Amino acid sequence: KIIRKLNNVEFLIKDRENQYSNSIDYLIQKKIIKKENITKTKYIEKLILDSDLCIGTNSTALVRQSINLKRPIIQLFADKHYMYDFSDEIFGSSNKKKIKEFLLRIINNKLEYDKYKKKNINLYKKVLSFPFKSNKYIYKKLFYEK
Repeated sequence: KIIRKLNNVEFLIKDRENQYSNSIDYLIQKKIIKKENITKTKYIEKLILDSDLCIGTNSTALVRQSINLKRPIIQLFADKHYMYDFSDEIFGSSNKKKIKEFLLRIINNKLEYDKYKKKNINLYKKVLSFPFKSNKYIYKKLFYEK
């Protein structure tokens, strides 16, 4: 509802490839969002790279992919972290008023947006500094070990 009210913002919602999720179906039925705002592509990485900002529910995958692709992210329902608590670095909230205030601040002020984007990009090193250096470990398992 918040994003729809921001006239100067173009948004796209990534949903499951094979069906509408219950929440998306509900939002369409209530005319909160339109089907034109939904994509079912299976390649979320291109969507992330084409975005100025990603907004996700508490999806650990989206958080990690956005950080890995150096795109800023807002995490909804940030009080329910499953893998790692990024709440000190990533804006997250379940409060509509706080989300709207933050969005307006970074949309209407390029300096604020750039500052937030830089803060998110700095997480890139932190995410990849977990034990095993995740990407390096995965590549090693896939390509070098027999």
